[in-house]
Amino acid sequence: MLAIFDLDDTLTDGDSSSLWLQFMVEHALAAADMLPREAELMAAYRRGELRMEDYMAFTLQPMQGRSVEEVAEWVERFIADKIAPIVLQQGVRPAAGRPAACRFAWP
Repeated sequence: MLAIFDLDDTLTDGDSSSLWLQFMVEHALAAADMLPREAELMAAYRRGELRMEDYMAFTLQPMQGRSVEEVAEWVERFIADKIAPIVLQQGVRPAAGRPAACRFAWP
């Protein structure tokens, strides 16, 4: 199985990491005051100045102490609510001609 997690502006019209934090805030899984700091970190990323370790340490905080099963449930809801509506069909179509093992799988 292949899992693609960086879909931003290739298979989706948006930034999945920022959308993930917004989703968590909307569902009271993360504090709203995390959003401005995440925006600062994303600005540093666009400038080529972000240390990925800093971004990951910050954005993974709400998942600390949670079970894999619990986070998996959030991910399913996130994909349905935030990712599915912004999938770019022109990004999915090229995969349709690939062997089954290489195709984009959608739940």
